[in-house]
Amino acid sequence: MLDREIELIHLVASSPTNQIAAFPEYVEVADEIAIEVGEVADQATAESEVSILREIDALFSVWSGPDHLEVWTIEALATHEVWRHARELARAWLAANGITPRAPRLFWLTFVGPPGA
Repeated sequence: MLDREIELIHLVASSPTNQIAAFPEYVEVADEIAIEVGEVADQATAESEVSILREIDALFSVWSGPDHLEVWTIEALATHEVWRHARELARAWLAANGITPRAPRLFWLTFVGPPGA
């Protein structure tokens, strides 16, 4: 299994608190998670990880765009059905593969902070 794909599944499976904690405070967390899922799903090569990431990406894609801005907020991570559903999918995949959920390690991401950060 590929590390980045597994870490991203851990990220989606994480509680809203752990999702927020995984990023610097200036990052739009919901947007960044969706962007990463889309990019990694497009690049992933291991079929099992590709399948679940593409399923989550498809879920996020339904809710993208200006008509659904309420999905892409910090609050929505804890309250919106799309995030609950994505979390359930990721947790079910981890369980089916015998992987214990834990906080993600986003080793491949580098963030450049706002001026003065």
